[in-house]
Amino acid sequence: MAENLRQVVDIVGDSHTMFFKSDLRILRRIGVNRAIRYMPRVQQVNGASLTGVRKYASTLRLKEIIEEKAKTSSHMVVSLGQVDLELGFYYRQVVKGETWQPADYVEFLADIYKGLLEGIGGTGCQVALKGVNLTVLSTRLFSKRYLSRILTEKSPDTRAEAEAKLTGLMLGEPAQNAFHLAFNARIAGLAAEHGARYFDINDRVAARNPRGVILQPMRLATAHQPIAFDHHLAPTIHVHRAHFDALQAVFQQTGATKAADLHVVDGVGV
Repeated sequence: MAENLRQVVDIVGDSHTMFFKSDLRILRRIGVNRAIRYMPRVQQVNGASLTGVRKYASTLRLKEIIEEKAKTSSHMVVSLGQVDLELGFYYRQVVKGETWQPADYVEFLADIYKGLLEGIGGTGCQVALKGVNLTVLSTRLFSKRYLSRILTEKSPDTRAEAEAKLTGLMLGEPAQNAFHLAFNARIAGLAAEHGARYFDINDRVAARNPRGVILQPMRLATAHQPIAFDHHLAPTIHVHRAHFDALQAVFQQTGATKAADLHVVDGVGV
């Protein structure tokens, strides 16, 4: 029986964590057999942002959720930042009237992540940080309309004003991706400093030339762009498999599993 037990990894993050959700049916669909090491247990907190981690009394209770998971889990993935980079960065400037440069915003977010890592240190939980994805905000028209709609959903009468402000503030696709990659590099360094691990899936979803070489500057391949008015990757087999494969790789050669993280369904550990 021991060889059939699969280690459970708790995954906490924003709506982009939906791509980690798996069961045996999904795994067969994406081409994975049953000989796997880790199974994800996802706590998807829609709208979750790193800035919300600062407020212990946040309505999303994000900080509390992560701290409690760290006490009881042997392995955990924290996946935050996409909301901050694609929405929060603009919300603070368009709606709140603040002024930010991408480099300063990366440091602002990194400081929050540092506090989070310090807060869950010493629990015995092996933590991995997942970096943000390359942006789907690939054309200015799509990006401006999407962002203005989200930023003003509680005040639709100000949408035209928001679009006007975004015209001067909105980063183009290359600059937005550079923003994301700078954030990823920063939190990868933080992870190393705090004994945590880091991964992202961008090599798996980046645009490549006919020889298979990733194009520079790095950008999301068209095949993974959503057709819907959305900021998530397209929910394809490839995207789901990229997440699952990355999860299998990041926790190799880790320590013992806590008994509470193992359970069996129909004789197969999941």
